[in-house]
Amino acid sequence: MTTLDAFAARLLDVLSTLESTAVLGAAERRLRSLGSLLRFACVTVPCDEALVAIELEHLGRMHVPGVATADEWRPADVELSPLGTPFAFLFAGGGGHAAELVPDDPMLAALAGLLRSTPRHGVFVPVRLGAEVVGGVALLDGSRRTGDRELLLGEQLADVASGAVEAYRTERALLEVFALALPELVSSDGETGFARELERYVHSLRLAPEYRRRLALAGAIGRLAGHGDAAVELAARLIADVERYLDGLGAAVGTPSGPLDGAR
Repeated sequence: MTTLDAFAARLLDVLSTLESTAVLGAAERRLRSLGSLLRFACVTVPCDEALVAIELEHLGRMHVPGVATADEWRPADVELSPLGTPFAFLFAGGGGHAAELVPDDPMLAALAGLLRSTPRHGVFVPVRLGAEVVGGVALLDGSRRTGDRELLLGEQLADVASGAVEAYRTERALLEVFALALPELVSSDGETGFARELERYVHSLRLAPEYRRRLALAGAIGRLAGHGDAAVELAARLIADVERYLDGLGAAVGTPSGPLDGAR
C-alpha cells in the first residue's frame, strides 16, 4: 500500500468515526436514563442503593456504570470481574433471588468501594435480552428485609432496564473499538485495523443470535456498497425488494409494515 493509499484509508476511518460523537452523546443519555430508573427503584422498592452490572465478555468483564440512591446518581465507570460476586451466579444462568448479607460479606467485597451504605439485605435479578443474560441489577438495603415483593419489583425493573442496557453495551463497544484503532488512525503510515478490531470485539461479546445476524447483514451490505456506485445501487435495490416483500406480507395478514430500519 502506498503512502497515499494508507492516508486515504485512515481518512476514511476518521470520517466514519465522526459518528462516534453522536454515539458518545447517546451513551451519556442512556447512562442518565439508567440512573433515573435506578433512583426510582430506590424510592419504590425501597432500598438504600441500587446498581446495575453489565457483562461485556462472557464471565470475563463486567461494567458498573454507577450507583443510585433515592437522592442522586453517582457515575462510577468501573470494570470488575464478576467472579466472587452475586452477578457471577446471574451471568451463569441463575435466577433472581433475595439474600441476607453479613457484615463485610465477601460477595460484595469487589463493590465495597462503590457503596456508601452497609447493606444487610439484597435483591439480585438478571437483565435478559431474549434468552441471554447480559447484566444484573442489585437492590441493597441496610435495614429493611427483602422478600417476594421486592424480588418481583426487581424483576420488573430489570425488564424495563434491558433496552437501555442493550443500547449502552453496543455504544460502549463501538467506543472501545474506536479507542483500539486510534493509534493506527493517527500514525504516519500503515493500514488501519478498525474493521478487524470491530469484528474481533463484536464476536467476543455475548450477543443474542438475532443481533449477530443483524450485524452480519449490515456488514454484508457495507462490503457490497464499498465496491462503488453500481454496488451501492444494487444494495439499495436489494433493500427495496425486501421492504416490498415485507409490505406485501403485512398486507396479507392485515398488519401494517414500516420501512426497513434498525428496529426491524
